[in-house]
Amino acid sequence: MDGSAIGRQAVVASHFPHFGEENCLRGWNGSGTIFFSGCNLRCVFCQNFGISWQLHGQPVTPKRLAAMMLQLQDRGCHNINFVTPEHVVPQILQALPTAIDGGLAHRGLLVRHLVMPGMLDETREILRFVAAELGTGTYVDLMAQYHPAGLVGRNQRDGYHEIDRQLARDEYELAARFADEFGLTRLDRRSRASGLQLPAAPAPAGT
Repeated sequence: MDGSAIGRQAVVASHFPHFGEENCLRGWNGSGTIFFSGCNLRCVFCQNFGISWQLHGQPVTPKRLAAMMLQLQDRGCHNINFVTPEHVVPQILQALPTAIDGGLAHRGLLVRHLVMPGMLDETREILRFVAAELGTGTYVDLMAQYHPAGLVGRNQRDGYHEIDRQLARDEYELAARFADEFGLTRLDRRSRASGLQLPAAPAPAGT
């Protein structure tokens, strides 16, 4: 099911302190992450395929969603992190006033870009846009975690063979050089370190 299957209430797959996010989000106690089910983007390589393409989780009322936010705050989370929220924006907006009455609010911008194998031209254009339109001081996470998931890699006739492999280290290093080229000075350090741990050469499809 996709986002069109979401009814009056948002469906939450899970909510917990997430320690795998960028340092500026996770802080010391984790990022207060709420995963929504039923994304309507339908990316064939979705890294959260189980909840994004499928409707796993429980419908929540605005009051219950607000309670989740405050529960995460009570556990010491430094922020509330909505994962795939675009298709449930009205439901989130309905819950926010209740949560804000008992929470802390800050603002800022963090851009995540999942570097895709064989698509460095697209990465370069995205980083050029970020630098030109959002500013060279924008915090950018060049995510090195891509792996075949979802519909990708299920069989050789699926038509997604060009992305049926892990990212290679030299591809990630080129993406980082693009960021330097455009003067983007705030790259997430943990992601950059993880990019250096990738295999040196592209792995064959299906491995």
